Amino acid sequence: MDYNPPITITAPIARLCVEVGTLVGSLEAQVPPRDLKLVDALHTEQLASLAAAEGMAPGEARDVERALREAFPRFSAYDPTSLSDLMRLNALIANAMGSWDIWRTGDVELPESLGITPAPPERVLDLLERLLDWYAGTDLHPLVASSIFRIEYLYIQPFACACNYTGRLWHHLMLVTWSPVLRWTVLEEAIRERREDLRAAIRESRTRINDAPYVTFMLESIVEALRRLEGRLEGVSAPAVKAQRLLAYFFEHPEATIARAADALDMAPRTCARYVAALQSEGKLERVGSRRTGSWRVL
Repeated sequence: MDYNPPITITAPIARLCVEVGTLVGSLEAQVPPRDLKLVDALHTEQLASLAAAEGMAPGEARDVERALREAFPRFSAYDPTSLSDLMRLNALIANAMGSWDIWRTGDVELPESLGITPAPPERVLDLLERLLDWYAGTDLHPLVASSIFRIEYLYIQPFACACNYTGRLWHHLMLVTWSPVLRWTVLEEAIRERREDLRAAIRESRTRINDAPYVTFMLESIVEALRRLEGRLEGVSAPAVKAQRLLAYFFEHPEATIARAADALDMAPRTCARYVAALQSEGKLERVGSRRTGSWRVL
């Protein structure tokens, strides 16, 4: 029997997908961030946020964070539809926590406020396989499908140890696979700050036997995370970002005119000319030859 998650695509879900797409499009030229301090800060916050859990001992949190730090560079090698890759990720985190078990073999209790009774342990492998097969073949928007995966994974609770950490990171992988911009968001922080809304969305989804309330919550959290990223990128130095983009453009297109560069980078011609003059005076850009037949050289 095929896995068939219950979902109704509502108007808010459709609108939020468009909003996420618009934000992602506006940020594509600004990531990865040029400011290395910001890169390090975002990376540290992502790891801490992914590793955080209520009631976790400091030592355990450090172990999980260390495992996640090892997992992050391997993202490009993971396939978000692969069961074996998902198992490898879980083993990496679970081993750091001192566990060598893979599948959940007993019952598990989630917070009573969620209203969830996880799947029987004898069904977890089959359900997880079918959920991944569903994700690989669904025609739903990746933002919607990845959110559905996350809540259905929560229902299944497949692993004996580090189950929820693995689920968070796998959802992150699914989002990054859709758009690298989402690699730089601290999504879990936005989710955790709306903890009560999250629990209400899970309860409503469970009561209605429809994942739409949870998907709506998750898309709202992604929008919030992207807006925060947008604000932090603007806070770095908008002029510095524009100057770097201009240098990169002339490096790839040395024959281009200022007007053409302005059009390509969505800048006003006068603004572009001002940046060019500043880069020349700073010794970062040089004009070789005449204005009509010359070219640019990035120094």
